[in-house]
Amino acid sequence: IHLLSDFWRYETSTGAWLKLPAGPPARAEHAASFDSEHNVLLVHGGIKNAYSEAPSDGLKGTARSDMWIYEVDTMNWSQVTQDWSMVPGDAPILRRAHTMTSVGNGVFVMHGGLTNGNLMPNRVTLKATLKPIGANEGWLCFWETIGTGAGSRLAHSSIYDETNDRVVVIGGVSPNGGTLPFLEILNLSDDTWTSIDSFDLTPPDRLYPAATAQGTVAVIHG
Repeated sequence: IHLLSDFWRYETSTGAWLKLPAGPPARAEHAASFDSEHNVLLVHGGIKNAYSEAPSDGLKGTARSDMWIYEVDTMNWSQVTQDWSMVPGDAPILRRAHTMTSVGNGVFVMHGGLTNGNLMPNRVTLKATLKPIGANEGWLCFWETIGTGAGSRLAHSSIYDETNDRVVVIGGVSPNGGTLPFLEILNLSDDTWTSIDSFDLTPPDRLYPAATAQGTVAVIHG
């Protein structure tokens, strides 16, 4: 399996794609999120050395814990220094098939995924705070735990509901393939979780959905 490290930008005004300087080392099943506070894109984790023993098995490989930042203004990539000292040892920092959601002010929420050996991160949700290190001296990310969800999941999506200050986790699957609530909501005001099991009309269960939000409306596809 050939992993990619290329990086592209789509110009909505012209309908054209522009190839940008290559990004971090090649990977798959990573998480990415845009931080409007600093006008940067963050990429975290994923897998390297990917392979597949059978089409039905999905990707296998070594989970990563590195974080990279793309500065839109300078169009440069650099690796972020990470401080994990506030994270307990049972919250693996190697992650794949997880999500990382920007919630404003340089803060991100990371949830779910797999670590090496297909062990789940014990439902632990982490918060990352991004800060520049002086002028042109790089970036530092502080990690801390903020709570646990109703069930570990992977291959999900997540969005930030700015109006209600909460992270909405959508879709995915449990480590044993079991059923999970289609939506879980992390209320950032008190770091508590709420599960929503059903609506009058709920989309079918799905893996790796694409999701985005605008105001109080969220859209998912695939």
